[in-house]
Amino acid sequence: KLKGLVVCGDSSSQVISDLLSALLVACSETNRTDQNLMLACAECLGELGAIDPARISIAVKQTAWKEKTDDDLAFELIQDYLVRYLVKDSRSDKVAYAIQELLKFCNCHRGLVNGSNGRDAKGHIEDDPRAAQIWGRFKVETQEVIRPYLESAYEMEDLESTTKRPFFNNIKNYKMWLGHWTRDLCRKATGARSPIFQACRGVVTFDNNTAFYLLPYLVENVLLYGQSDHVNEVRREILAVLADDPSQSSQICVQAVFSLLDTLTEWVDREERRRISRANELRRRTGRSTQDESTRADLDSQARLSKLQDLLNAIPRKILAEASWRCRAYMRAL
Repeated sequence: KLKGLVVCGDSSSQVISDLLSALLVACSETNRTDQNLMLACAECLGELGAIDPARISIAVKQTAWKEKTDDDLAFELIQDYLVRYLVKDSRSDKVAYAIQELLKFCNCHRGLVNGSNGRDAKGHIEDDPRAAQIWGRFKVETQEVIRPYLESAYEMEDLESTTKRPFFNNIKNYKMWLGHWTRDLCRKATGARSPIFQACRGVVTFDNNTAFYLLPYLVENVLLYGQSDHVNEVRREILAVLADDPSQSSQICVQAVFSLLDTLTEWVDREERRRISRANELRRRTGRSTQDESTRADLDSQARLSKLQDLLNAIPRKILAEASWRCRAYMRAL
């Protein structure tokens, strides 16, 4: 029957498109906890065979670690990662706490909601432009799900992990390792984004998708605002993973570290391009660019660039190449 759908007319195109999208998502980097599942989905794709791309429409959302505003990060966590757990997971109290705290961070609360049914005609929170803009971005169905958490009062006990660091030396299982590490980073978060990360410290222990999404932002936070010993812990964790002779399970940890380093490298390159662009714009407007003017304009950018680059430079190329070779990522090894 499935083969018939593949070869028949346009009426089946959406069915096949949906099936392909689901299989590709299951094979994606964000679903790393079960490699057997990923292999099974790959086999299913092989069984479907070559399908004319002109007959299908696929939109597979991939994890995109773009540099985001604080509000964008909080919004995406709720909309794309947290809401789905409220209806399917028994540990929803931790998710509810995260949503509650993220809504507080965005200044969304029941006292700002007007109308007899809890919202105005457009479904936006009034009286606070920032809160109104964020609330209005949520899908209507999401607003209905998260509305109770505008006035909820969940609390969560904060227990420090007793596992010695680096975590990877004691935990080789990807799901447990990533959960322990990201939770530790959430607890140590400082700066303007610390409420966002603190809100998610319970969720990351069991939701690898959220943990994997937050990892680059958490590492960046420690590099920019953390204590020197916390920065060293991040470096040692990365080196511990890269130095391991990977089994099937720990190899996923190595791939996660590769993704982290790739993201940080991309951010460094982007920051450098922005710095050059600002310098060129200054020369265009003033006809000159003194060292003092450049330093004042780019102080924050240069500090961020330096701290990200310091971590990348602290990972020896030889160790990266050897880890890539062991994982059979031969192009990366070169």
